[in-house]
Amino acid sequence: MANKILIVGNVGSGKSYCTKFLNPNDTILITASGNILPFKGSKNKYKGDIDGPKKGNYFNSNNINEITKKLKYIYTDRKEIKNIIIDDFNYLVMIELMNVLIIKDKKVTFNAYSYLAKSIYDFISRFNNFNDDINVILTCHHILDEKEQQYKMKLAGKMLENHVSIEGLFSTILTCTTEFNKDTGETSHIFITNSHTDENGNKFCAKSSTELPLKMENDIYQVLKLQNKFYN
Repeated sequence: MANKILIVGNVGSGKSYCTKFLNPNDTILITASGNILPFKGSKNKYKGDIDGPKKGNYFNSNNINEITKKLKYIYTDRKEIKNIIIDDFNYLVMIELMNVLIIKDKKVTFNAYSYLAKSIYDFISRFNNFNDDINVILTCHHILDEKEQQYKMKLAGKMLENHVSIEGLFSTILTCTTEFNKDTGETSHIFITNSHTDENGNKFCAKSSTELPLKMENDIYQVLKLQNKFYN
């Protein structure tokens, strides 16, 4: 089973940037939004078709079936790949909902959300069949449930958000946020790695092994190193 990692946060919090130090020679980038990774040289690091003659490491699509085909190819033919990034996952969910909507009397029927829930659940569960030396990293926006004072993945439909508990399919969840240093006057991007609350008492969506400090530098490569040391 692959090591499934969910990275959540607001726009500009560092969800995509945290992948900067991964080795592009053993990393695949799948983007659902078409955005490039926000660091210098990312276009040169991630380019070319995954299943092309030059065996590239980039794919832009918001179609679950197309992405699933690429994942099957990676599993069978790209044994050198150790990291799979699926960036802006919430856009994939949104497009999937638009593709399965069943409209009746100008209202979305329950069947549409049932299908969406199963589609997303099956997509993430597919990584359970991957080897355990593969890291699957999904980035997604989050929202605040003000009633529960809890940050959650930004998805679509109450069935996904409240009943399926997509977050439970991941062994590690990291929240990207910023921290202001009063002494230096600088703002740094960090990971929240475990249960913690913000200054307003809202609980972050985060869980990980005890090896990780509660707060650490926004660098998924360092997280993977610490996890490997802890589990192996």
